[in-house]
This record gives sequence, structure tokens and C-alpha cells, in this order.
Amino acid sequence: MTMAAVLLSAVAALAQTPEEIFDKVDEVMDRAKENGMSMTMTMKIPIVGSFSTKMYIRGEKTRAEMKAMGRELIIWTDGKCSWSYDAKENTIVIEDELGGTNDDNGLNMMDGLTDGYDVKLDEESEKAWFFICKKRKDNPDKDSPKKMEITIRKSDYSLGQLKTSMKGVTLILSKISIGGISEASVTFDASKYPDATIEDKRGKK
Repeated sequence: MTMAAVLLSAVAALAQTPEEIFDKVDEVMDRAKENGMSMTMTMKIPIVGSFSTKMYIRGEKTRAEMKAMGRELIIWTDGKCSWSYDAKENTIVIEDELGGTNDDNGLNMMDGLTDGYDVKLDEESEKAWFFICKKRKDNPDKDSPKKMEITIRKSDYSLGQLKTSMKGVTLILSKISIGGISEASVTFDASKYPDATIEDKRGKK
């Protein structure tokens, strides 16, 4: 066997299908549920413009920091309640979470990320794979987007970026990092806002 044939054989042995790659991505996301994850979520809305939210997630708890339309907001959730701090008004509003569980945080929405999609490797670089995911006709989730563009890092099979559009709104998840999120960083602490006005709306709806 020639050297070229040996190299081609080695490359073929190392080649992975999209399914194998995303199986490993799922394993990484499972670890994120224990150690937490951070990301930047950017939304581009026609006429309104774009704004970004920095998300910190650990288990069912989240902290979101956003700046939009001249306001700075921080929102904490724990699966049962939400605490919303408005820096301009120096107010904190506490409310029950709809449904009583935090099923929409970034970790949960990435469970089985490509289920119900046809996944195609679009491009490949030294450091990443770039996939195009198109929704199959038999996808039971009517609210899922028709198309997703997903970047996976080769170094650790973590999610590099996800881009999609729904109802004219473009959503981009980027600057995704696994681990390093402490319980305290996603837990509301009233002592840090001693002068804020608190409005507790729990149980009032």
C-alpha cells in the first residue's frame, strides 16, 4: 500500500457523520447542565433593531443581562419565580413564572438540538464544522424554526454558534462557554440592591 493510500485510509477512519458529531455535542450539553453555561443571545427585529442579552445558566436557574431601548435590565429565574431589576427605575419586580417551570432556558432548548431536522455538513475548517439543519416535514414541533445554521468546535464538540430565524426575527447564540457558573451567580440577592423598590406580584395573577 502506498503512503497516499495509507493517509486516505486514516482520514476515512477519522471521518465522522453529522449524527456522530451531534451525539458528542449532546454529551457536552449534559455536562453543561451540571457545571453551567454562558452565552450571548442576539435578536434582530425588523424596524425595532437589534439587542443582545448575556445569559448565565445553571440547572433551572438563569441570569439574563440586557440593554435595550436605553434601559438596563437584569432578570433572574429559578423555575418558579422571576426577579426583574430595572437599573433606570431602581425597581425589582418579583413574579411567578408561567407554567411554574423553567423549560425555556438555554440548556433545555438545546436538548436533542437536531431532532426532527435533516443535518448537512456545509463547510469545514481546521477548528470547526459548519452545519445546515433543515426542518423535516414529520417534525412534530410546529414552533421549531425551519432552518438552523450551527457551528461546532472541533476541539471539544461544544456549540460555537447557532443562527436561525422565526417570524422575521433573527436569533443568534454566540460566545458560548461551558462550565464556571456558580450557584451564587444565578441566584437573586436582595442585599445587593438595598435602595431598590420591590414590587412582589407573586400569587396575584
